[in-house]
Amino acid sequence: MEQVQLTQEELQKINSFRQTYDNIRVRLGSVELDLNRLGKIKEDLLAANADTVTQEQAFVKELNEKYGEGSIDLATGTFTPTPAPQEEVEKVEVEDAN
Repeated sequence: MEQVQLTQEELQKINSFRQTYDNIRVRLGSVELDLNRLGKIKEDLLAANADTVTQEQAFVKELNEKYGEGSIDLATGTFTPTPAPQEEVEKVEVEDAN
């Protein structure tokens, strides 16, 4: 089979595809780096959230030890204790002596 020379237009089209693929690879690399960076940021935020939850739970425990169970109105700063459950008084039946 004999060799055939491609046209200038055909060569330009092939080179255009190669350049497009190269650009895509570069952009994919950038995206991958961004994803890694965002993954690290996400890990840091999740760790900060877990730390905040732990600190909040410790503070709630302190408040419960100081004030007892209850609720806080954040707008006024007022603490309202939770009413203690009333114990049921046993009914004692007295037998009639008659």
